[in-house]
Order: sequence, then structure tokens, then C-alpha cells
Amino acid sequence: MHVKTKQTGTEVVIPVPAEFRIAADMTYAVEKLADGTLQYRPQPTFPKIWQDPASELARFNKMIGAQDDGQNYGREHVAD
Repeated sequence: MHVKTKQTGTEVVIPVPAEFRIAADMTYAVEKLADGTLQYRPQPTFPKIWQDPASELARFNKMIGAQDDGQNYGREHVAD
């Protein structure tokens, strides 16, 4: 199967055939490999909770009784 690139403004678009069943509005990381191959990797989508302000997350944690000292947020991965 072959597809033809198209110029759209300042971008070049590579169409994806419908038979691949790729959903619209997906986000992909793209990398150009040493041999010129373009590699596309789908990126995960996270639930909207990860976009909530820290104050809302703190309120929710307090409501469910979760302990949070407010100092280790973002430091969950501790080097051995």
C-alpha cells in the first residue's frame, strides 16, 4: 500500500488509511530514525483528574482520609 503526502500550511500530512482504524484526535510521538524511517508511537491519555489543581487534589485526599505531608509530592521515585 502506498499513500501520498500532502502540504497543509507549514506541515506535511501523511494520510492513514481507514482500514488501520486509527481514532481521530489521537496524540503520537514521532521520531525520525537514522535510516529515514518515521516512527509513530501513540501517547497515553490521562484522566482529567491529573489536570485538577493541587488544592482540589488536597481537598479530595483529606475527604477520603489520605495522608499527605505536602512535601513529597513529585518525589515518589526515591533513588536506592
